[in-house]
Amino acid sequence: METVSVTISNSDAYFMKLGTSTSSYLDAGASSISVLAGGQVDGGWFGIMGQGGDSYFLQRFALQSSIISLDKENMNFALEHQTPLVCGYVNNGTDLPEKKYSFLEIDNSNVLLWALKPADDAADDGVYSTGLEYG
Repeated sequence: METVSVTISNSDAYFMKLGTSTSSYLDAGASSISVLAGGQVDGGWFGIMGQGGDSYFLQRFALQSSIISLDKENMNFALEHQTPLVCGYVNNGTDLPEKKYSFLEIDNSNVLLWALKPADDAADDGVYSTGLEYG
């Protein structure tokens, strides 16, 4: 019997509960998920009363199913959904190769680059990067 997994990505609802998970237990085998898409869950004493007067709420979800659940591919799917591609004009790009240019290459196929940005307080060519290694 094949096991099917589902990856869910959401850019807008920040609170989700998988199955019977608690703050100290993750119900990773659950087949249900509860999503809080706006709401006042504390009885009305804290938070933003009446949703701050807002009446329109955008909720964007992306789902992907797979036979084999691979953490790196699932995270990559979610990041692609939640982080739109950003393009910009390259000025003085005459020194760039004609067909291919890469700022960074990663040889390990189990590493997913999470973030890359110029360093604000380092040398002129410094960068900060954050990555996750799976497997």
